[in-house]
Amino acid sequence: MRGVPSSSKRQRPLAQYVALAVLFIMAVAYQVLYTKHQFPAWFIHPKAADWPFLVGVSNDLSIDYLRPEAKAADLRAGETLVAVNGKPVTV
Repeated sequence: MRGVPSSSKRQRPLAQYVALAVLFIMAVAYQVLYTKHQFPAWFIHPKAADWPFLVGVSNDLSIDYLRPEAKAADLRAGETLVAVNGKPVTV
């Protein structure tokens, strides 16, 4: 038949394949992050040490969030982190 293109001459939809691959990668990444969030014990060693406090996002190393263990050690929110185990902390 003259008007019907043969399958050997038809171009593959490359842009659609690339878009589908990107979408697939995004979906897999989302599922991995969601699974890590829902089941943290699967990804974190059970004997791993917890952080007693979190340092803020500013460059002054101020302590923002304290866990009860840090509060029991007499740390207060807003204090500046100077050293850890005797070693000076630098930015």
